[in-house]
Amino acid sequence: MWEGPVHSAGYGRFLGGDDQWLAHRWAFEYHHSLEIPSGLVLDHLCEVKLCVNPDHLEVVTQQENVRRYHAGGLTHAEWRQVYKLWVKNTWFTFFGALAGWIAMVVIFLVWVL
Repeated sequence: MWEGPVHSAGYGRFLGGDDQWLAHRWAFEYHHSLEIPSGLVLDHLCEVKLCVNPDHLEVVTQQENVRRYHAGGLTHAEWRQVYKLWVKNTWFTFFGALAGWIAMVVIFLVWVL
């Protein structure tokens, strides 16, 4: 979870020389050793703007990112991914131990199981 300065849009940011970087974009590019292709954006699968975990970020079109946002977040397949992360004991990393998220996952587990 990013704990440094925050951009006006709510994303982590930092300065590198004369450039300003969005923390989640830098983390993704550094981790995967590649640049995000022009015209594509990162979707926070965990829906936490300050998350910089590359495993919680997916390269998508802006249209898909907006569709997911208006659809209320995660798809059924993405919720299954959340469950798998929870089973692997990455629960607190994924959710930042937020009570609301914990309640949502509990409801999801009841729905799926």
